[in-house]
Amino acid sequence: MTIAAMMVHISAQFAILCTALEDVDKITSVSEEKMYSDTRKLFGRETTSLEGTDDPEVIVLGSQEWKVIQTRRATDCNTVDMDLQHNERKNEDFPELTCYLANFVQYHQAVIEFVADVDKAVGPIFLVCFFIRQFLACVMSFQVALTWGQDNNILKFIFGFLGSMCSPAIFCWYGTAIIQSSLELQRAAYECKWYQHSQILKHYMLMIIVRSQKPVRLSACQFYVISLQTFGKMINTIYAYFTLLKNQYEN
Repeated sequence: MTIAAMMVHISAQFAILCTALEDVDKITSVSEEKMYSDTRKLFGRETTSLEGTDDPEVIVLGSQEWKVIQTRRATDCNTVDMDLQHNERKNEDFPELTCYLANFVQYHQAVIEFVADVDKAVGPIFLVCFFIRQFLACVMSFQVALTWGQDNNILKFIFGFLGSMCSPAIFCWYGTAIIQSSLELQRAAYECKWYQHSQILKHYMLMIIVRSQKPVRLSACQFYVISLQTFGKMINTIYAYFTLLKNQYEN
């Protein structure tokens, strides 16, 4: 139960990262609206210019300085050209968004490192558990074949078979959830409006997509990958050993 709860926690962390990527466009729109509203106010009230230079007009927004091309005279600066502001944002992203993506990459790396530590800790447990459960399931299925028609014993072995396969099924289910949630990041990153931002943000998104193409997964000391595909292979192996035992018994 402790290992299963840890696997649920890992899957939830990737779900949080996926939601964080989906919120990139919301953060961009909020920052853009804030910049536009502050710029409109400063055009009429707090606009300052550099004297003695030919540089573009400098508008101070708290601790940030935004350069706006002076296309009109000072008397006509009551409106803002939205297209110019939009093109300017393509060349330089908002500091909040850049910091947000940098924190996202750090958080993603921390989750990957945590999964690697968990894999080292629980890998031997998975290996022993899968081997013992596979052996018990094979024996129980063989006992079901031997006691077929005996109402007193067959139910006992059927429930024994189901109980022996319950634990691997739960681990493989949550292992598949971890793999799918880690791969979901590339979809969330691609669906963002990355094409409207600068090369720096595109580079961040490219790094996230490339890393997300490699699934994060748990293993049983590199012998088994904890997934539903592995559980299906276990069922096939149990059936093969069951057929071998049955043939040997009949002979």
